[in-house]
Amino acid sequence: INEEFRLMFAESSDNFITKWAGYRDRVIEVGKKTSPAIANMIDAFEETDSKDMCALYTLIYILHRSVTMLKQKQQSTSRAGALLYFLQNKPLGTSIDATTAGKDEKYVQPYILSLGPALNPSQFFIVVDRIPIPAGTNLIQAVDRLFKAHYAFNVHYALALLQFWEFLAAFLYGVIPAIQ
Repeated sequence: INEEFRLMFAESSDNFITKWAGYRDRVIEVGKKTSPAIANMIDAFEETDSKDMCALYTLIYILHRSVTMLKQKQQSTSRAGALLYFLQNKPLGTSIDATTAGKDEKYVQPYILSLGPALNPSQFFIVVDRIPIPAGTNLIQAVDRLFKAHYAFNVHYALALLQFWEFLAAFLYGVIPAIQ
C-alpha cells in the first residue's frame, strides 16, 4: 500500500506522519470550542494517553455532515455512526477473520479494525472487502495506511467520512487542492 501510494505521490507519501503532531493539539482546542457534545467527548479522553485518537475523533465530529446524498436518496449518519466507518474496536483475542467475515455490507469500505482496550488498542488492521491487512503498531500508522489504501485500491471514501478524508488529502497530504 505504501509503495503504491509513493509511486502516485512521491513527495506526499510521508506527509501525514510528519505533519500530524502539529495539527493534533490544535484540532482538540478547536473541538473544545465547537460544541458541548464535542467538548464532552474530548473530556472523556482526558484521563487517557490517547491524544491521537481524541484528535482524530474530534476532527471527524467537527467535519461530520449528518445527511449525504446516495443515488438520489438521503443517507443519514450520526457522528457516532460515522466513527464506525473509520475505526471498529474488538477485544484482544477476537478472531479477526470471523469479525471481518460477518461485517455488515455497509462497512466494506476500507476501515481500521483495532484490537485491545477501546482507548488504547495494541493491534491495527485495515479491512478492505472483508480482508484484514496489518496496518502498523499505532493509530497514526494505521490511519496513514488507511488513507493510502483508498488510492492504492482505487476505492471511494465512505460518504460519512468524506469531509474528514478530503481534509487530510488537502491539508496534511497535499494530494488535492485545498478549497479556500
